[in-house]
Amino acid sequence: MNQNVIKRIYQYTSLTTGLLSPVKNTVDGNKISKFYAIEYSKVDAHLSSQIRQHNKDLYSWTVNDKLDVETAYMIGVNGVITDKPRETRTILENISEKLTYRRAFISMILNQQSDI
Repeated sequence: MNQNVIKRIYQYTSLTTGLLSPVKNTVDGNKISKFYAIEYSKVDAHLSSQIRQHNKDLYSWTVNDKLDVETAYMIGVNGVITDKPRETRTILENISEKLTYRRAFISMILNQQSDI
C-alpha cells in the first residue's frame, strides 16, 4: 500500500498500520506508519538506523536463505517475512552461536547492501 492509503485507513481504525514497499521510502516520525516492511535487496544498515531513530520496526521480505537471514539480523531488522518459517526460526534461535560477521559482510557486499 502507498502512504496515502495508509493515512485513510489510519483515520478509520485503531489497527497498527505500516508501509509494505518494494523500494526505500521516506522515513519519518509520523504516527501513521508504525513499521516498514521493505523488500530485502533494498534494506541496508543506514535504512535500519533511520527507522530505529524514529522508534519504528523494520521487517524485510522475502528472506529464505540462511546467509540472508543472518545478514538481515546483523543489519538490525526486527523480523523477516519468509517462505520457510520453520527453517528461519531455527536459524534465528541459533544465530548467536553460529553467526559469522564475515559471511554476513560478504553477503551485504554481494547484494550491494552497504553502509554498515
